[in-house]
Amino acid sequence: MTTGNTSGGDVVAHVDASAQLVKIFYRNYRGQESWRTVRPIRIRFGSNEWHPHPQWLLDAIDVARGVERSFAVRDIARWTPQATGCGSVETPSGSVNLP
Repeated sequence: MTTGNTSGGDVVAHVDASAQLVKIFYRNYRGQESWRTVRPIRIRFGSNEWHPHPQWLLDAIDVARGVERSFAVRDIARWTPQATGCGSVETPSGSVNLP
């Protein structure tokens, strides 16, 4: 786990590449809701093409699509690990326990 800045915004936390898979119930920019299985990479405050206004973003590998995507944290309705033992993530503000 590392923390720091990138050109895409302020990085709050980097997650180990071998991180646990997580299922999120997500609403995309068209209002479509679905479960996505992702491998988290980092949580950051920033913007991109799909999220033009600065906000909290979860950058993760979308397992079904095999590509890195950014998910607006505010549009994640539910977050659950694929298996037990997800643990916690260290951030500059302290430890965050994952469900």
